[in-house]
Amino acid sequence: MQQPAANGHGNARSLAGFYNGLLDGSLLEADMLNELTREHSLGQDKTLLTSTRLGLGCMLDQPAEPNATFGLGPKAFGHPGAGGCVGFADPDYDVAFGFVTNTLGPYILMDPRAQKLVGVLRECLQ
Repeated sequence: MQQPAANGHGNARSLAGFYNGLLDGSLLEADMLNELTREHSLGQDKTLLTSTRLGLGCMLDQPAEPNATFGLGPKAFGHPGAGGCVGFADPDYDVAFGFVTNTLGPYILMDPRAQKLVGVLRECLQ
């Protein structure tokens, strides 16, 4: 069964590489990336049953929601995956991030383990 909005598979390096390709312009032109990362929806998600802020095919950072922030800057964009995996890019820091697990955790949005790693990354970048 094909599911176009699911079933992405890869390791952390390839996930970060995908988001790096968005940042460096090798996957999308700048105007398309701007449209992708522009806010298109904000509010209660009827499927996830939590607040979401969405671009086109990506989630946008929600610093006011502890479980919905990527943890770097306000322009960060990406997407959490099932069980705690997450990939995102932050154009202000010019960094792409990938985190994958080999377990299926209970997290709907951001896995606290990934957020802790992003905190260390933020400290290194400052």
